[in-house]
Amino acid sequence: MACGILTYFLLPSRPTEANFLSLDEKDWIAAELGREDQYKRASHSISAVQALTNGRVWYLACIGFTLAVGLNSMAFWMPQAVKSIASRPFRGKTLSAHTGTFWSGWTSSRRKS
Repeated sequence: MACGILTYFLLPSRPTEANFLSLDEKDWIAAELGREDQYKRASHSISAVQALTNGRVWYLACIGFTLAVGLNSMAFWMPQAVKSIASRPFRGKTLSAHTGTFWSGWTSSRRKS
């Protein structure tokens, strides 16, 4: 957390404020950022109403909502499900931890390929 706060105060906000860059580098970066800004404004101008009527936005919102509901439901009900399976509380906690570890490792392994 301290590094994040230090970064906010120590790093420059604009290329013109960067003491470690030469004048040519500052000018080049400012020109590139200006060109990039013009390109983004010309090719990606979309209003809030257009964004809310876009099918992709709704599709991603539904995916995010489903993911959040599923993960929160699993986190809320997992101890009760494990408790009903396990005969001893310690065994239930261990089973719950192993299930979470297995699921996390399985999903991360699938994403690497």
